[in-house]
Amino acid sequence: MLTKVFDQIHQALWERKEVEAFEEARAAVRTEVESLLELAERRVHGGNIPDPARRRRLLYNIEEAAQQLGGISTRTVYKLLRAGELESVMIGSRRLVPDATLEAYVEKLRAKAAIAAGVDAAAAAGPAG
Repeated sequence: MLTKVFDQIHQALWERKEVEAFEEARAAVRTEVESLLELAERRVHGGNIPDPARRRRLLYNIEEAAQQLGGISTRTVYKLLRAGELESVMIGSRRLVPDATLEAYVEKLRAKAAIAAGVDAAAAAGPAG
């Protein structure tokens, strides 16, 4: 909706060669929209806008954990849980995977990849001497 309005204003001002006026109007509207969004966010959060780092979820269900791991299957997540590669907690009858566990698993995979790359590089270089 706003895009259409901007296009109409831009066309009218462009025809009159008043591009600077358009740019000023756009900046004013952008400032107003940002203020409205901040106000809405404050109302949603009871007057306080939470720190983005605190918005991160602590626990994911199996499907969500699979998505966090790049969209792998839930079957693979269950295999990783059985193998002890991932940890989970139970809340009632729900099995949940902590965010920290997912991060640790990804870091473990990255470390394995780095080691493998180092071994591959050493093998490609041939024997020393």
